[in-house]
Amino acid sequence: MRLLIFLFLLITYSVFADKAPENQLTEYDILLKVKPGLDSRQVIYTCVVPQSIAKRQKVSIHYSLKPKRTYVDVDTKYAEWVFPVLKKELTIKVKVKAVLYKYDHSTIRKNNKITLSARKRQKYLAQEKWLESKHDLIKKEAAKIKEKSAVAICRHVCKLMNHEAYNPANRGALKLSCLI
Repeated sequence: MRLLIFLFLLITYSVFADKAPENQLTEYDILLKVKPGLDSRQVIYTCVVPQSIAKRQKVSIHYSLKPKRTYVDVDTKYAEWVFPVLKKELTIKVKVKAVLYKYDHSTIRKNNKITLSARKRQKYLAQEKWLESKHDLIKKEAAKIKEKSAVAICRHVCKLMNHEAYNPANRGALKLSCLI
């Protein structure tokens, strides 16, 4: 099962990796409608807002009505408005501009030069224990794939997958596929 998930992620990455721009500017508006409750003395309205993340995105926010406070709680940024008396419905517009940076394996490799010793590298390059890539049934099935594009390979693998609950006895691609 891990093999199939890995193949799917690898194929998805290889198909879309070259198409991603280096940086992308995104702009959008969030409209918040705040309504008073019956006999409310105070209305506190809290909203999740995007935040800048180093090496991933740079966010600037403009509020039509300045919040009383913004704060971060467990990696999520919030904006909070406090209205002592609210007689009618109020609309707050939050205008967001974000520069999204390309952040994938190629970017990580460029920015963080990680070198592994030959011994450690061998550990990461070792064949997976339950991967039967050299088995005759797997080779025959792979030979059936006419088009060798990443999308075609992914579709072929998805057609063969059985989705089951976890069973420790089902180890490896052969036992999870409908080949046997």
